[in-house]
Order: sequence, then C-alpha cells, then structure tokens
Amino acid sequence: MVVPTPGHTNNHQSVIVRDGNMSYFLADDARYAERAMLETRTDGVSPDEKVAQDTLKRIRDFARQHATVYLPAHDPKTKEGLEGRQAVPTDGEPILSTPMQKM
Repeated sequence: MVVPTPGHTNNHQSVIVRDGNMSYFLADDARYAERAMLETRTDGVSPDEKVAQDTLKRIRDFARQHATVYLPAHDPKTKEGLEGRQAVPTDGEPILSTPMQKM
C-alpha cells in the first residue's frame, strides 16, 4: 500500500507491506532513523515543519496500532530490523486516531 508521507518533500510517499500480522513500513526519507521518528524529530530541511511532524506522528500512531518494522533509508539498524523482524517499540496510547490510510 502506497501512503503519502509529506514532510521531507511535499510529495514524499512510503510503502507499507503487510505480511500476516506484521507490517513493513518502507519509509525512505520520511525520517532518517527510527529513533528520530519515535521522537518526532524532523530533518531540518522539510519545506513545512508542521507537516513533517504531523506525518511522523501518524507513522508512530500506525506503528502503535499495528506491529510494524520501520525501514528508513538511512538508519544503520534498518538491515538488522528487517532481518530480525524487529517491530517498532511501542509504549502508551496512539498519538492520533487518524489511520495511516487516510493521510
């Protein structure tokens, strides 16, 4: 499923692949590292910081609602996350109630 993830660029898109109960979020440059996404830290070059932060919150919400392996393009842990099928660590309640599909 292709989902809009504006922020790094206005028309940025990511891909979610579902395999059973696990989702694989191919984030590309939505956020360079999983930790930065979880902390809602933008990359500093986004055309609109508010849009970028909203996208990161929606990704985090998706990961809290669905077991998700987050796969950003520049995180050195991406390979081991994929190989070990390491889901994003979640704690607390979802940030937003908006499902990813409605972004």
